[in-house]
Amino acid sequence: MERPFLLASRFYFSRLSEEDKKTYRMIYEHWMEGIPKVQITVPGRKFVLPSGLSISDLMSQIFMDNPQLFHLSNYQHYYQRYGDTVTLWVDMEYSMEEYHELNRRLNEVVDQIFADPRMQGGPDMRLQYLHDYLAETITYYGGDGSPRSDVEVHSIVGALLNHACVCAGYAKAFRLLCDLARVSCMYVRGMAGAAPENMEHHGWNMIRLKGKTYHVDVTWDADKPAQDKYLMRCDEAFWGKHTWDTKLYPECPEDAPFRQPILHGKQELKAWLNYEFQVRKKSRAIVRFPKNFGDQDRLGKVLSEVLSEDRSVIGGGSYRYFYDPQTQYGEVLI
Repeated sequence: MERPFLLASRFYFSRLSEEDKKTYRMIYEHWMEGIPKVQITVPGRKFVLPSGLSISDLMSQIFMDNPQLFHLSNYQHYYQRYGDTVTLWVDMEYSMEEYHELNRRLNEVVDQIFADPRMQGGPDMRLQYLHDYLAETITYYGGDGSPRSDVEVHSIVGALLNHACVCAGYAKAFRLLCDLARVSCMYVRGMAGAAPENMEHHGWNMIRLKGKTYHVDVTWDADKPAQDKYLMRCDEAFWGKHTWDTKLYPECPEDAPFRQPILHGKQELKAWLNYEFQVRKKSRAIVRFPKNFGDQDRLGKVLSEVLSEDRSVIGGGSYRYFYDPQTQYGEVLI
C-alpha cells in the first residue's frame, strides 16, 4: 500500500499561533487517518478560535497546505457545539481503500515526472519543467456536473491522473510537485479575470527561491507548448488581472532573474541576444526554444542567419553555442 504524500513546507501552518498549530495538527492527523469527524475545545459561543481565526478559515488553510487530503470535501464543512466542545466534520469523497489506490497511482505518476533528466538540474530548470509539464498535459475542465467529477477537477486526482481540472487542481498539483522537488511553494487564494468587472475566485501559487518570492499561475500558462507569461513573476506583472490579500501573502518585488522566454524564430532570437549581450552586457545568453525547434545544428543555422543580417548583436567577435533539444535549453557564448 502506497503512503500518502507528506509535505514539508506549509505556509498557512507556519503563520499560526502555537495553540492554533496544535488544533491544526489534531485535525490534520484525524483526516489523514480517514476520520472526518474531530472534536476540539473552543471556549465561548462562536465558531472562532481564541486567536480570532474562524474554524472555517482554519479548515480551508489545512486543505490549501495539504493537497494530499483529496479524499475529503474541501467545500462542505459542518460544526456542532456542546458547551466548549465543537465537533467539526467534512464529507468523505473516497473510501480509505480507494484513497490508498489513488495514492499508489499518483506515486507512479510522480516517479515518472521525476525521472526526467531536467529534474537533476538546478531549481530554475526543475521549476520550469514542472510548470511546463502541468501546463501541457492538463486540459482546463469544469467537470460534468456529477458529484465525483466536481471533486476531482479541484484536486490532484484531476490534475495528475485525469489530466483535466480547474485552477485549484493546477495549483494543488504544482504545490505538491514543488514541495517534493524541495522548492517552497504555497497555494494562493484570490481573484482573477481579464478585467476588474470579470473577476472570479481563482487559485495559483507563490514559490520561494533563493530568498525571494515569485508568482506562478500554471492555469493561465496552460497551452501546447506551455507559455511562460505567468511564471516566476512579480506583483506588478500580476496585479490588475489578479488580486490577493497583500497583508497575508509575501511581497514579490521583481521577476526571477532567470525567467527565460520561449524564442520563436529568427527575429525573437536576434532581439534576445541583443538584449543579453548589448543591453545587459553579458557574455553568456541562455536560449530556450519550442519542442519542435530542432537540434543543435538548427540553432547554428538560425544563428548564422541572424548574424549575416547584423553581427553587432554579439559585438562583432567570435561565438560558441550549445543546444539540448530534450531540455529545450541552450547557450550562446561570446
